[in-house]
Amino acid sequence: MFTKARFKRVLAFGVVSAALIAASAAFAAPADAATGRLGRTYSLNVRSAPQLSASVVGTIPKGGSVTLLCYVRGANVQGPWEASNVWDRVDLGGGRTGYAADAFVITGSATPIVPPCDAAPAPAPTGGSREAKAVAYARSMIGNTSLGGWCEVFAARAYGNSFFFTNAISNYRWQAARGRIHADKNAPAGALVYYSSPRWDAGNGHVAISNGNGQVITTLELGQPISVKSISWPPGFLGWAYAP
Repeated sequence: MFTKARFKRVLAFGVVSAALIAASAAFAAPADAATGRLGRTYSLNVRSAPQLSASVVGTIPKGGSVTLLCYVRGANVQGPWEASNVWDRVDLGGGRTGYAADAFVITGSATPIVPPCDAAPAPAPTGGSREAKAVAYARSMIGNTSLGGWCEVFAARAYGNSFFFTNAISNYRWQAARGRIHADKNAPAGALVYYSSPRWDAGNGHVAISNGNGQVITTLELGQPISVKSISWPPGFLGWAYAP
């Protein structure tokens, strides 16, 4: 049942829904991620932990939108309509995340609209057949120049187009929202390896296919051949994950 305060919060979503739809046309969030927005009269600090005493790692501007990845329970915070102990883990760009008090975020729902951050990660695939086929495809493409600048297309084709994201950073966020990202550089052959360096990738992120043994098979710029590089070569290493 909606309380009066909750009804106001959900009603406010209708005012900004057109803006959210427009934003979604420019960036398609991962399936379990969602978009929230602030009211026009306040900004919101993003913190390193779900409590008001934690350090500030970013700020959402007045009326700004933000990608929500998952949620945790933390300090109880009074917002414009109600108090809540829900904190959203939000994307700050460049592979950075932080926590924002959900009581200030307009989502269109009185309950969390993203999964809990401590949801169990998906088990690693067994047998390695998908990974073996993916790395075989990637190796067969070494030297090919047709996919220069199209890293996400390269990754999707390696897996038989079994998944689709608008760019590599969307792919990464989908994985991160499900707790599937591994932070080490011991990526098994066929795994997807993610990077983010906005000065280098224009905010689209980068994804490569692990060749095993600390190497990746990666697209380069337009007209450049697919090559084998060190896993540490591209800037902004984010981690690796098995394909969706």
